This record gives sequence, structure tokens and C-alpha cells, in this order.
Amino acid sequence: MIWPLDAPDGLVEEEAPPTSYGDASGVAPQQGKAEADSAPAPSTASERKRVAGNIEDIRSIPGKDMPAWKKSQNIAKLIHISLKQTGVLYNVGNVATYVDNETREITEVVKDGARFGELMVEYGIFPGDKSISAEGLGKYLNVKAVRAPKATIYAGSYYDAANHVLYVNEWAGNILRIDADGNVTRIRNGDYGLLWGDGEAVQATPLHADLDNLPTMTALSLEDESLIKKHILDVINYDESLGMSKQHAQLILMTALVGLFFIERIPAYPYIYFFGPGGSMKTSLAVKVGKLIQGPSFRPTPATTDEDQLKIMAINNPFLLLDEANNLRKLQNAMKAIATGAQDVRRELYTTTKQRISNYQARTWMTANTADQSTETVASRMMIIDVGARTEENPYRSDFYVDRAFLVDRDAIWTELIARLSSAMQAMKFVDEKGRGDIPVSHRMSAFFVFGSGLAKHEGIDAANDFKDAMDAMARRQTSATSESSEIVGLIRALPASYNGKVFTASELAGILPGMVPEANQELKRKASRLGWVSYQLQNNELTLKKELGMVKGHKITKTKNRNITYTFTGCAGGVLPPIEEVMPEATPVPTATAPADDIMAQPQATAKPDFKQSLAYKQAMAAHNKRCRCKGCGHCDDKGNDLVQCGRMTKTDKGKCSACRNDIPESMLDDED
Repeated sequence: MIWPLDAPDGLVEEEAPPTSYGDASGVAPQQGKAEADSAPAPSTASERKRVAGNIEDIRSIPGKDMPAWKKSQNIAKLIHISLKQTGVLYNVGNVATYVDNETREITEVVKDGARFGELMVEYGIFPGDKSISAEGLGKYLNVKAVRAPKATIYAGSYYDAANHVLYVNEWAGNILRIDADGNVTRIRNGDYGLLWGDGEAVQATPLHADLDNLPTMTALSLEDESLIKKHILDVINYDESLGMSKQHAQLILMTALVGLFFIERIPAYPYIYFFGPGGSMKTSLAVKVGKLIQGPSFRPTPATTDEDQLKIMAINNPFLLLDEANNLRKLQNAMKAIATGAQDVRRELYTTTKQRISNYQARTWMTANTADQSTETVASRMMIIDVGARTEENPYRSDFYVDRAFLVDRDAIWTELIARLSSAMQAMKFVDEKGRGDIPVSHRMSAFFVFGSGLAKHEGIDAANDFKDAMDAMARRQTSATSESSEIVGLIRALPASYNGKVFTASELAGILPGMVPEANQELKRKASRLGWVSYQLQNNELTLKKELGMVKGHKITKTKNRNITYTFTGCAGGVLPPIEEVMPEATPVPTATAPADDIMAQPQATAKPDFKQSLAYKQAMAAHNKRCRCKGCGHCDDKGNDLVQCGRMTKTDKGKCSACRNDIPESMLDDED
């Protein structure tokens, strides 16, 4: 036995010599050793067998000599010592994680974890064991791991920004290390202090790049002999009718493919969004990317409206394909969090006081056949690739033969991709040394734009100009996508041309816009009458409204000295409604704006003032007020809101206020002649 039973506290836990695989600073990986004159460490299997025998000895001690709680304590300490002798314990997001010295396999100490249960069986601790449970051991090991070295289990790649080194997972414990000069070497899980998933969770098939025969090519080149271009990028027809050429679309896709491995360099990775008709093979292209990275078992994930499920998938997968992602509205918040590289925090399984912290590591690509980029904050995070319909007489092949041909060339395609990553590392070193990397841009996905721009600059001025043109074309496509999907843009565009140049507040627009909605669409009619919805849409689609409808923001001071934001448009182009002077007596035109000649029929033709109570804006504003106010529009009040003494809701001194809800009556409901 390795513990003195006569010690005051039973087992004296002796610290084993720490095992280290090096760190990420560039120090060469080395197996940790005891003193030079010590005996060679026993194999993992023989050590666990020996400890299992010791545990049986502890269990056989009579209860009068060692109580049950002391037996449990000694067994836990014994297993902890053994684990440190045969591997390394890490603290991964507040979870104890064991790495075996020999196999380099990772075992997370989590409740009901299959690998942890298997490890305990090797020590003779079986499920349902009454002397000491795996759950009790898990709690003990998590306590001991509090001060253990902190680490992260990486899925697909890790970019060490401090040392400018890229690590890429080939699964099954093999990792490629690419340094700043583009040199590629193969290391093992745990080297340089980095932990890697073995691919079992995502059913990944190991990759093997031919490091002795890396092709010579730049990161973004699109030569015809490229295997990536042949097997992946050329799978689809590119629809150029919406302003994005095939060359520009493929340049952005190649940048996105290389960027998959630079999470730390592009923390806000955009969503690659394939939009096109059914049968256009848009899913086939994205699936091939997944099968290249993870293997033949990769499958697209049906788009889900469950935010939590989407977050879990983004934690556990290096690459995620959401198929038929036609309805994104309910996923907006989760998508923004994943795209901006946020963290997921959940209660850790063995305790209620600790939290498990996980990074979103998945890069998300999506396919859809109906557009749903409802706000520019979502659309600006998407790289939209328009896919054209198939025009060939026989465009389709059996998936079986397509996959078989692709998988035969998988390692060769992977080798080309590694060559591109090697070139990318050299390019980033070049632009950073020359001070050309840190550039201000107008695009919201700035990290992606700067990353691609740096790679293109290293390839020459023509490539740099091509990439800039591609991103400008993408920005225009994003704006048009938002315009097509945004309800607020459509409603304001439907306003009569005579409304151009007029000044509106959000509350005034909430009184007008419901009139633009067909009676059959009651849901949109209700939304458009709510001030909160209108204000939110104006704020979150500001850039699109400026580009598409010429929106100009201003402000005006109300009678109560409040500062209200105002909006003016020049892109209203709808049918005839009541003249704006009738609907909004206080709405003032921008001095330089004039009504188009073809809209003259919308101007008042009579000198007599129309009946204010019959105006569309008054009816909409009154309906919205009555819905939120407890006075319920009793009908006894003067419709113009001047003297409401009949029911006591308002007095002349409170003109413009409803005493029931104390809200400002929209100015469209007030007659300025009183």
C-alpha cells in the first residue's frame, strides 16, 4: 500500500510530479519527468490496476478500524494521486478535465459522463457502488481542479495572436501547427498546453495533410486547377442579376473558408447565407465544406426556432449548417451573440455554486429559399450568396457517387487548404509588419473585411482592388436584402409622394402607417400602430432608410420643452391619401423639397378645410390611444381634444394631455385653431 494507515488523517496525499506538454509560448513540447535518477513511470494500465487493488484493500478494512467516510476519503485521494501520475488535470471552464499521458485522450469529470464512468470502472468504482460513488469522486476532483491550470478544449482551430501561430485540428489527437513563416508541423493533443476535441462528439473522421507536398498558392487564389474551386465553389450557379458577380461571390466564399480557422482573428465571423430556389444545389456546396472539415458523417441541421438548441450546437460544433433557414426573426438575439463571439454560461453539473463557461466556436453557414433579413443589424452580419437555378438538361447526380468521389480527394483538398492557411499566416505577418493591417472600414463585419483585405494586399494591388469591389458589392446586396424584407421600409415607401419632405415624429408615423396596410394583414396593422414598434424599426433600419428612402433625422422641441426626434423622407412613392396638411397640421416641409408634378392630384383642391374627424391620421391615432388608455374612448369628449369638461378627462389647461393615461395626444389629433 502507498499510504500509512497510522497517519493522523489516514491517507497522506503526496503530490505527483506535474506532467506538462509545454505551453503556447512557442517552447517545444516535452513530456514531464521526475528526477533523472528516478525509476521510469509505470504504464497507465498497470498503474490503474495497482490502484484498483489498493482500493479493494481499503474496502476490506473492518469498519471499527476505518469508518466508511474515511474509506471514501482515502479512495478519493488515492485516485487523485493516480490521475496526476498518469496524466494532467486541467480546469476547463470550471470543470475538472483529465488528459491521459499515453493516449492523450480527454476525460471531462461531469455527471453521467460516459468517459468518466469508464475511467472509474478501471479503478474498480462501478455505478451504484455504495462505498464511494462516481458522483462523490466527481465533486472531489472538481474541488481539486479549482487551482489546476486553466485551459480550453478547442474544436476546429485556435489562433495564438500573441505569438502569431495557428493550430488546426486533424482529429484523433493530431494537430497541425502553422507558424508566422508558414512552416507546418504535426503535434499531439496537449502539446503547448492546448487541449483538443478528438472529434467523437461530432463523429469526425481524421484528416491527414501531406506536409511534404504542400502546393504553392496564395490564400485567396481562384485558379482553375484548384481542388477547392472544382469540388466546392463551382458546385452552384451564381445569380449575377442582383449585383454580385460570380468572381466576387467566390472571392468572398474563399475568404470565408480560410477565415473558418481564425476565430480569434475574426471574433465576429459573418453568417454565410446561400439564397436561391429549391434544387439549386446550394445545400450541396455547404455540405461539402462540412464533410471536408468533419468527414462523411456531417449532415445539415434543420433550422430550429429553439434558441437554446442553437446555442448548444454552436458550442459543440466547429462548423454548423442551418438548412432552410427561412424564418430568422425568432433567432435574432442568439444569432447576434454567436456571430459576435459571446460566451455561454450555464450551471456546472456537479455543483449549484459554480458556472460552466463555454465559448461559441461554430462558424455558421445557412441556406434559404425565401428571404428573411428583417433588420439591417442581422442582414449586415450575413454574406449573401445568390444561387441561380440549374439550367443543365440533367443537372443532378447520385449523392452516393458524388460523396464517394469527394471523399477520395478529401485529404488532397485538405492539403490545399492547409497550403492556403500557410500563405494566410505569411500574409498577416507581412501586413502587420508593414502597418497595413489595421485599417478603418465602414462595413459592420469589420474583422472579416480587414482580414480578407490583408490577405488580398499580400497578393498584389489587383487582388486588393478585387476584394474591395467584392465587399462593396456585398454591402449593396445587404442593403437591398433589408429593403426587400423590412416592413417599415415598405410601409414608408407606400406613403404618397406628397409626403416627401414633410417632418414626422415616430408617434405621428404610428398614426399614419397602419393606413398603408391591407385590412387582411391585421398583425402588421397592429404593429404599425404601436409607437414602440415604429421607433425600434426606425432605429434598427437607419442605414437602409437613409439609402433607400433618403431619411434625414432631426429634432423639434414640444410645447412641454421635450426634445422629439423627427424624420424626413424623400422616397415616398405610393398612392393618394389625404393631404399632409390635413392629416398633420403642424408637419412642416423641408424648404428645398417640392411635391412631384405627377402627385398634384394629392394636393387640396378646395379652400374649405376638410372635416378633421374624417382624416385617416386622426382615426388611426385615436384608435391607438383608445387601445392603451383606460378611458376606452367613451365618446363624450370633444373629438379634437380641446375642451373635454363633459366627462372630466381633460380641461383647457391640460390641452394635449389625456388625464386617464397622462400620455400626449398625438399632434395629429389636435386642431391648432382654438
